Amino acid sequence: MAGRKLAVLALLLVGWRAIPSLAQTTDGGIRVSAFIEPREIPQNRTAQLTIRLEWSGDLDRYEITRFDNPLVQNLEIIGTASANKVTALAGGQLAQQDYQYTLKPEGLGMGYADGIIIRYADAETKKEYRLYTNRLEVKVIEPVAEPGSYRWIFYLAVLLAALAVLVYWILSRRQLRREQLRLERERLAAVVSPEEQYKKLLREQIPLANADLSITDGLGALSRLLRQYLVARWQVPAMELVTPELVQILKSRALPARMVGDVEMILSTSDAARFSGGGDRATLEQLYTCFESILEEA
Repeated sequence: MAGRKLAVLALLLVGWRAIPSLAQTTDGGIRVSAFIEPREIPQNRTAQLTIRLEWSGDLDRYEITRFDNPLVQNLEIIGTASANKVTALAGGQLAQQDYQYTLKPEGLGMGYADGIIIRYADAETKKEYRLYTNRLEVKVIEPVAEPGSYRWIFYLAVLLAALAVLVYWILSRRQLRREQLRLERERLAAVVSPEEQYKKLLREQIPLANADLSITDGLGALSRLLRQYLVARWQVPAMELVTPELVQILKSRALPARMVGDVEMILSTSDAARFSGGGDRATLEQLYTCFESILEEA
C-alpha cells in the first residue's frame, strides 16, 4: 500500500514539471506588465493601455504568439500599435516589446480592460509559456472643452470691439460736425454784412443831427460811401468810373431797376450839387434816406 502511494506521488511530480509555467515571471527572465495612462480621463479624450514584455538577452530569444485585443467595458479600442526596443546594460542587454491600445470612453463612470493571456516560446529551451495581466480600470469624468470650442467668444469680442470703434467714430464725426456748425454760426454772427457796415459808416460820416454839418462835405461823403458799397457788395469798379458808365454796368448785371435808379439819382444829384457849389440840407437828407433804402433792400 505504501509503495503504491509512492508511485502515484512520483507520477504527479513528473506531470507537474511538464505543465507550462503560469507565473508572470519565468526562470527565463521574461516579465509582463500592463498599465493605463492616464488613470482619469475626460469623456472626450483618450487613454493609452500598454502591455509591456521585458527580458534580458536577445530580442529574438522569445517568440510571442499574437494575442487578441483585451476585452473592455465602457471603453472602445480605436487604435493599436507595437514597438520593439533593445537597451544595452552592463553585462548584457534588455529587450522590450510594447503593445499599445488607444481607448476612447463611451460614457461617464468607470471603464475596465480585462486581463489577457500572453503565450510565448523560448527559442533556447523550446518550451512554451503563458503570462497573465491583471484587470485594469480607468475613471471617466466630464468632457472638457475642445480646442477652438470657445473661438466664437473671440470672434464675438472682435465684432463687439469693431462695433464699438464704429460707434465711437460715428459719434465723433457727429460731434465734430456739430462743433463745426457751431463755429460757422459764430463766425457768421461775428461777420458784419456790407449793409450793416455801411449803415454804421453812413451815420458816422454824415451826422445829420449835427447842425454844423457842411452840405458839400456831406454830399461828397455820401457819393464816396455809395461807390465803396457798390465795390464791396457787387464787385464793380465804381471808384474809377463816371456815373453814366457805372449805371450801365449796374444795368448789365441785371440788378433791380429801382436800385439802379436810386444809385443814379444819388450820384448824379450829389455830383451836380458839389460841382455847382449848391445843394441844401433837404437834398442831403433826401439822398441820405435814399441810400438807407438801398441798404435795407439789398
